[in-house]
Amino acid sequence: MGMGYCLMCGMLREVNRGVCAQCATDEYERTRRKRRLERRAAARAKKTGR
Repeated sequence: MGMGYCLMCGMLREVNRGVCAQCATDEYERTRRKRRLERRAAARAKKTGR
């Protein structure tokens, strides 16, 4: 981890693979929420036979 500009927010921060910890956490939460909703929808569709 070194200092550099984050590729997502453009701020000068400590970055890991070009992304700061704040953006990485936000992106992880966003994808986690999306996957959870997709799994629920798939389970509901399977349950109702659609």
